[in-house]
Amino acid sequence: MAFMDFLCNHPISSIVIVMDSMFKVGFGVKVDSLHQSSEEWTSFTKAFDDCKMEQGPSSDNSNEKIVQEVKEATKLKDDTSFNEFVEHVDEETLDKMQYLHAALSETLRLYPPVPADAKFCFSDDTLPDGFSVRGGDQVCYTPYAMGRLDFLWGDDAKFFRPERWLDENGFFRPENPFKFSAFQGGPRICLGKDFAYRQMKIFSAIMLGRFVFKLSDKKKPINYKTMLTLQIDGGLHLLAFHRLL
Repeated sequence: MAFMDFLCNHPISSIVIVMDSMFKVGFGVKVDSLHQSSEEWTSFTKAFDDCKMEQGPSSDNSNEKIVQEVKEATKLKDDTSFNEFVEHVDEETLDKMQYLHAALSETLRLYPPVPADAKFCFSDDTLPDGFSVRGGDQVCYTPYAMGRLDFLWGDDAKFFRPERWLDENGFFRPENPFKFSAFQGGPRICLGKDFAYRQMKIFSAIMLGRFVFKLSDKKKPINYKTMLTLQIDGGLHLLAFHRLL
């Protein structure tokens, strides 16, 4: 609620002008937010309305691609025990899981842990494009909306497609941190980024490699809480089954 309270208590013009300045410098895109007169602004505002992930062409088999990659990287066999499987998840095997790395990045693009963030100016300054900010001003950016912008990610921005992170040889290809801002960028980029990826890959590889997960109620709507971090209202209830190798 802190971010929404800020929007209610501060002039919207001071926020959107700074956002326009950031897009102009970072991406060379002119956005006239105050008058809502550009195609990019329309794309930006629509991003907030798209709270549900739409299924892309590859979303149905992304999970199976991850499982297959985990099997190949860990050299799983039908009679491999759970403990033996865990022992095979080391640095070497994790580095081979390029598609899993891409799938995690795609998840963070659409669902960043911090959907909106802000920085305070300690003193008067001028942004690279000439826009001035004053000491005490708050500059906001919204990773949740930025991850859904067509002019940044293409016409399929709202689709879950891990392949966008892979090069022609199937290796993970990182994006500019000012485009993929889930870990922030510049001097304040998250120091634990690499460690976070390692944790996510270990957990995902072990859980998806040995279990199948399904929604307990496919008809139940999934909604989000307006909080500092992106959370599902009421949690996400799943059923877990042992995976047959």
